[in-house]
Amino acid sequence: YIYIFIFFPILFFLLHEISSFFVTIFVHLPSFLRRYRHCYLHRMYHRIFVFLLILICVWN
Repeated sequence: YIYIFIFFPILFFLLHEISSFFVTIFVHLPSFLRRYRHCYLHRMYHRIFVFLLILICVWN
C-alpha cells in the first residue's frame, strides 16, 4: 500500500509535466509550421500527436 502512495504523486506529477509540455508544443507548433513548411517538422508534429494518443490510450 505504501508503494501506491509513493507511486501516485510521482505519476500525477509526470502526467502534469508531460501534459503542460504537450500543450506548449501544440500551441506553438502550428504557427511554427506555417512559417516553415518543412516536411520533416510536419512529420515530427504528427508523430508527437500519434505518440500522445497512444500514451492516452495506454494510460486509460
